[in-house]
Parts: sequence; C-alpha cells; structure tokens
Amino acid sequence: MFMFLNLLNKKATLGLLLTSLIPAPAALADRGWDEANSPSNFNSNYVRDFNALPLSGSMDQSGHRGWSDSYWPRVRGGIADRWQIPGYRYRDDKPPTYYHVLYNLNSAQIDQLSPAEKFDIIRGRWDFPIAARIRKKYKEDEKDWRGLCNGWTHASLNIPEPRPIVYEDKLTGIKIPLGSSDIKGLLAYYYAEVDNSRARYIGRS
Repeated sequence: MFMFLNLLNKKATLGLLLTSLIPAPAALADRGWDEANSPSNFNSNYVRDFNALPLSGSMDQSGHRGWSDSYWPRVRGGIADRWQIPGYRYRDDKPPTYYHVLYNLNSAQIDQLSPAEKFDIIRGRWDFPIAARIRKKYKEDEKDWRGLCNGWTHASLNIPEPRPIVYEDKLTGIKIPLGSSDIKGLLAYYYAEVDNSRARYIGRS
C-alpha cells in the first residue's frame, strides 16, 4: 500500500511539473508574430479576425487538392534513395552502368532504382549527374527533418497527382517503370533545387 501511494505521489508531482512548463493559452494568444512567421508574408490582405473567416471552402478552385508523398529526407539521399529496398544506403552503392542495366537487370530490379537514376537513364545520361550531385551536396550529418518538403508543396499545389508510367527507350528497348512516388520525387526535386520562380515562406528552421 505504501509503495502504491508513493507511486501516486510521484505521478502527481510529475504532472504538476509538466503542467507548469506548458504556457497558458492566453500567453500564447498575446504573443505577436515575428518577421519570419508573420502571415502577411503570404498576402497583405490576410484575414486576422477569426470571426471573419469563412465557414466552408475548397483548397483550390482548379481541382488540385494536393497529394501525399515522402519529403525525401537528405539523410537518406533524397531522390537518390532506392526507396523500395529496405535499409538501402545510397552512399554505399554506385549507379549501374549501361551494359549492366541492358543485359543484367530484369524489370523488377530496374524498378528498384532510385528516381534520380531512372530519370538519368531516360535522359541517356549514363554518368548519372543527379545522383552524383546529391552525393556531393548532401552531408553525412544531415538533420533527419531536412528534405524536399518545400518542393513537394509547390508540386502538389501546381500539378495534378501523377500516375505510374513505363518509359521505353526506342533505341535500346530498355523499359523504365516510373511509379507515382518516383515522379512525385522528381517533381519535388525540380521545385526545390532547380526552379527559380519566386516563392513566399512562413517560418524558419
């Protein structure tokens, strides 16, 4: 009985401690926006009055509702990750050669290549420049939250959700299956690393 009461006291003490660390709602409500988190970064006509917000609406009048995907974390190699292979480490592998793909890989093995490798094969770039660029740019100690989330957001708002396709090279007959996630990764990479159009952000890391 003594041990039971002692345990209750410890839990109560822990509960009070945690509660004291959580800011009261009023304190959060009174806190102003800093420059990086201000909604006005999006639009100077941003509605700040809660009671003035509409009670219904849609994400986008064009019918694009955004789509889910990985944020392609840098620590896993982004789109250089052979994401269908459990435990794959992109730094420990080398891109395949032309003859290896043409003569040694079956369709299931080609399907397991990374989005970067598939796209470079489609472009006829057997030096695999995208994967090489990623290996050079992404560091071993990347934060696990860093990835292509900014590019994924742009792509999902601007482009309808892609469907799987199979690309066939007319010269070699090599067939490259591109799953929906492969295409999403390539689109996210484009908007995050290649596209130079202006974008507005809220928040900072």
